[in-house]
Amino acid sequence: MKKINVISSIFLIIFILIIVSGVVSLFSKTGLQGLKETLVSREFLFAVKFSIITSLISLLLSLIFSIPMAYFLSRVNFPLKQFVEGVIDIPIFLPPLITGLSFLILFGGGFGEFLGRFGITFLFSPLGVIFAQFIIITPYIERSAEIAFFKVSKRYEFMGKIMGLSDFDVFRKIVFPLSKKGILTGAIIGWSRAIGEFGATLMIAGATRMKTETLPIYVYLSVSSGNIKFAIGAGVLMVVVAILILFIVRGVIKENAYH
Repeated sequence: MKKINVISSIFLIIFILIIVSGVVSLFSKTGLQGLKETLVSREFLFAVKFSIITSLISLLLSLIFSIPMAYFLSRVNFPLKQFVEGVIDIPIFLPPLITGLSFLILFGGGFGEFLGRFGITFLFSPLGVIFAQFIIITPYIERSAEIAFFKVSKRYEFMGKIMGLSDFDVFRKIVFPLSKKGILTGAIIGWSRAIGEFGATLMIAGATRMKTETLPIYVYLSVSSGNIKFAIGAGVLMVVVAILILFIVRGVIKENAYH
C-alpha cells in the first residue's frame, strides 16, 4: 500500500507542478506597467463589461431551462430517457468549435433567414454570444441540478402532499430548498464556463472588436495583432477570477457535505 501511495503522490506532484508552472510563467511576464495599461484600456474594459453582461444573461436563461429539465429527468422514467440525457450532454463532449460550427450552419441557412424576418440575428451579433454561452453551459448546470434533485428523497415530497401542498408548493418549499446548494454550485461553474467560452462564440458571433468581444476573444485578438502584453494582462485577470470561483465552489461543496 505504501508503494502505491508513493507512486500516486509522484503523479500528483508532477501534475500540480505542470499546472503551477504554467500559471507562474504567465504571471512572470506581467509587469505592473503593462498590467495597468491593460486595465485602463478602453477595449479591455468593454470586453470585461460585455463578458459580465452576456454571461449573466446566458446563466439566467440556462437556469430557466435547466431547473425544470433537471427536475423532470430526476423524477420521471421513460423509454428514451438515456437518449434524451445523451442529447443534452452533446455540448459537453463535442468540441465547442464544432458546436459553434453546427449552429453557424443552422443560423446561416433558411432558419436564420426566417428568424431575421422578426429582427432576430444570431450570427456575428451580441445575441450570438449569449446563445453560444447558453448552449455550452446548460448541460453542466442541468447535470448538477439533476444530481441535486435526485439526492432529495421522494418521501419528503410524499409528506408534503399529505399535508395538502400542491405539486408546485412541494417543489418550492421542500425540493428546491434542499437542492439549492447543488444548483448554486452548478450555476457558479456554468457562469465560469460562460466567461471563458471561446470556440462556439468565435464560430457563431465572430471576433469583432467592441461588438462581440468577450475576454477570451480579447485575448485572441490581442495575440493575433501582436499585443502580447494586453493578452497577458487579460489572462492574469482571468486566472485570478478562476481561482476565486474555485474557492467559492469548493466552499459551497464543503458546506453542503457537512450538511
